[in-house]
Amino acid sequence: MASAPYQRLVRNKTPQIIELDGNKPVYRILTSEEYTVEAGRKFGLQGQDFVAAPDKEERLRELADILQLVYDTAKREGATIDDIETIRFEKHEQRGGFGDGIFLEEVTDDK
Repeated sequence: MASAPYQRLVRNKTPQIIELDGNKPVYRILTSEEYTVEAGRKFGLQGQDFVAAPDKEERLRELADILQLVYDTAKREGATIDDIETIRFEKHEQRGGFGDGIFLEEVTDDK
């Protein structure tokens, strides 16, 4: 019986899905501090998955995963999605969004 290391934050139903496939999941519940670290790692992994997605449909699925991670992480931080949306709106009003695709290459000191 071979074991495969997973070592990552997974969705809540993943252990049950693994069991339904006839395998045995070995897992634990993360502390708040561990969750913060692992959520950060998961955001990075999901971003990589978004970039690697072969088409629009799969990119949207990856965005849905990222959004779920945002919702769940906000909740663990004691915030609601409305709290996050308020902050997002304020930042958008002050600094804009990312939709124009502006890529800053450098800043020169012209003083």
